[in-house]
Amino acid sequence: MSQYNDISYIEAYLQDRMGEAERRAFEAELSGNEPLRQEVDAYQKIYSGFNALKENAFSGQVAQWITEAKAQDQSNIVPIKKGAIVRTMWRRLAVAASVVLLLGIAAAWWVSQQYSDEKLVAEAYISPKASGTMGGQETQASLLEKQFETAHQFFKNAAYADATREFGLVVNQLEANPALFDQLTHQFYLDNAKWTGLLAQFAAGQISDEAFSEKLAAFANDPASDYAEKAKDLKRDLGSVWRKIGG
Repeated sequence: MSQYNDISYIEAYLQDRMGEAERRAFEAELSGNEPLRQEVDAYQKIYSGFNALKENAFSGQVAQWITEAKAQDQSNIVPIKKGAIVRTMWRRLAVAASVVLLLGIAAAWWVSQQYSDEKLVAEAYISPKASGTMGGQETQASLLEKQFETAHQFFKNAAYADATREFGLVVNQLEANPALFDQLTHQFYLDNAKWTGLLAQFAAGQISDEAFSEKLAAFANDPASDYAEKAKDLKRDLGSVWRKIGG
């Protein structure tokens, strides 16, 4: 069964290009040939890795590979056939290089997901409780509350440019009409609109990392702000080396 040592047979098997009789013969050889089975497993990782690149499950696929690699006893790996040590060594090096490449792509993909603009603002977002003053005759205050909730809905739907605009309008009205609400309610709406509006502006790509970091510092350095801790965490993640790698 020496012909099965050729990579073309492994590729044909993995890509389902074998006839039924040939596949049965190959699988019979595979069941009793541990080195060949290890070769097939290695190439299967490569093919499945490229397919997984198209899916969000790639990080899980990579984690599974790492677990399998740790459990594998590399000392049991031997050349497929006697007299082919050099050829097998280069083949294994090619497989290893391909897997390393995939792992590198996986790492970059995972980092890009974990430290993307949308991921960062999602973790920093604080959803307010629904207002209890709706209903009845519409007043300037109730209209402003509706606009505030609309702005949050835009944010939740990832319509960040619209959310930025709406939060800006809310802030302008609150600053122009400080007597619309009692002092605590006014401060709550104003602080939340400024914070969430800043997050929306960043997610919409309307502000640079540097300018965003400066604005975060203003929140982080205000001990009276309800968003100080969120701002500190976000500022740290914004400057993370992992974000630079993913970028």
